[in-house]
Amino acid sequence: VDGANWGLWPLGGAWLTRHLWEHYLYTQDLDFLRAYYPIMKDASLFFFDHLIEGYEGYLVTNPAISFEQSYQLPNGKMERLCEGPTMDNQIIRDLFSNCYQAATLLDDDPAYRDSLLLLSSRLRPTEINEETGQLMEWAWPAEPARVSGQLAPLWGVNPGSGIHPLETPELAEAAKQTILFRDKYIASYETLGSWVSGTRANFWARLQEGDQAYSILRNTLDSITWSNLLVSFYPKKFFMIDGNLGTAAAMTEMLLQSHRTDNSGDVIIDLLPALPEAWKKGSIKGIRARGGFEVDMEWEEGKLQSLVIRNEKGNKCTLSYR
Repeated sequence: VDGANWGLWPLGGAWLTRHLWEHYLYTQDLDFLRAYYPIMKDASLFFFDHLIEGYEGYLVTNPAISFEQSYQLPNGKMERLCEGPTMDNQIIRDLFSNCYQAATLLDDDPAYRDSLLLLSSRLRPTEINEETGQLMEWAWPAEPARVSGQLAPLWGVNPGSGIHPLETPELAEAAKQTILFRDKYIASYETLGSWVSGTRANFWARLQEGDQAYSILRNTLDSITWSNLLVSFYPKKFFMIDGNLGTAAAMTEMLLQSHRTDNSGDVIIDLLPALPEAWKKGSIKGIRARGGFEVDMEWEEGKLQSLVIRNEKGNKCTLSYR
């Protein structure tokens, strides 16, 4: 689009393929997966060619950027180009994992599956800056040149699923510290609005911090939502759809999450994982969960009162509550 620092970004294509896999996870429609799996596979094969061996022997994207963000060198100089930033690694690892699962379901080439596992093992893991306690955004400790609304290294929290407070508690705590630190320095017009509100609310929901997520939703409704329920950006100046989709997604993620699996590969359905104090009583009907499940719930005084799960595909699931 209109700027290379956000518009020239090959990882966007890899991210988009995640929606194909998510569609399968919710519907369990193998015919759909069979029809669209080649797009996922081609995206992975692009990175088979694109990755090179880089810093400390990891496979990296190069040249690369951490989306929309520059970093400051020790000599004060600001740079943007880098190799193997955290967000790239998270997206590619997610793509390779989704392709491996799809290839297994469709009984695709075993050599291709082995390659996915091998290349995944050579990607740099998401790391914590020992000095700051925050997630590393680049392959080396660095500070953003300008604190903005972008939180690229939290892609692994949402929409990715590699960071979770129960399964990777240290990374989850570092993710929280990253948000809290940057929120102190972000420009006021970027603290609230469209994608900024949507992404942050979803991060807090996935980190099971319901009151933090609710605060963003409340501010969004109070400050930047027009009477027609469209959410603005640069408050009350522009319309961007991100805020509407992100806000709706955050509301549902606060009530139900299904992005984890147990040791058998069955979906874990987390019930009321980020219920805020303000929502003491409520109900929801027909909320979807991965694995082909549909859920109705009622709660009072913050506690689950009734639960109905419709199992459309005969799959197993594990329920997680409190």
